[in-house]
Amino acid sequence: AGLGAGYRLEAEFVVASPPQVLTIPRPALLQKPDGSFYVLKVENNRLRECLVELGVTEDLRVEIRSGLNEGDTVLATPESGLQDGDEVQVLR
Repeated sequence: AGLGAGYRLEAEFVVASPPQVLTIPRPALLQKPDGSFYVLKVENNRLRECLVELGVTEDLRVEIRSGLNEGDTVLATPESGLQDGDEVQVLR
């Protein structure tokens, strides 16, 4: 009451805050028809499907419990048509 018409509040809720977790951008995550999740990981300039186990999922990031290691390179926003075995060039 008293705030006026159209008043909005934006909030962020932290549901978990583990000390050291591996996260990736949420758009990097892909889903197979069976419901399992994977990413396209770069190994020796080739894309490799890599199954991952998810932890906490947020709007922008996803915790990876298994399937990747720190330092692995994944496509942050994979385009449709890219698939396992495709050759890529990593630009940094």
